[in-house]
Amino acid sequence: MFSKEFKIYFNQVDAAGILYFAEIFPLIHKTYEELFNNFKLSVNHFDNNEYIAPIIHAEADYLTPIRLHEKILVKVRVSRLEKSSFELSYSVEGETGRLRVKAKTAHVLVDKNNFNKIEIPEELRVKLNAFLKE
Repeated sequence: MFSKEFKIYFNQVDAAGILYFAEIFPLIHKTYEELFNNFKLSVNHFDNNEYIAPIIHAEADYLTPIRLHEKILVKVRVSRLEKSSFELSYSVEGETGRLRVKAKTAHVLVDKNNFNKIEIPEELRVKLNAFLKE
């Protein structure tokens, strides 16, 4: 599992002082980026000339409010690994460890030039497999 801490700022909350629902996706995406930067692949996943991994599905369940200036911890793990795709599961916890949000993103690898689906390169598959949820 990989995690990243964030603090919630005024521009991220609604009039009630609660995290605006759409703001969870930039936070989980930043965690995704940090995870992949942590992989230290020979080819940068986000600046690759051969393939990209667009999100084909995203979902979030909001369990309890996240408030202004609260610190949260976003944890990510690989929950599914297929031939050409993978799914990431996120849990967002408050300062006390209470679960606030559950989210998922599904990604498919495609050739950057023609968007045809491709197999996950072995170097990336090994890294993803290390974070595969049991």
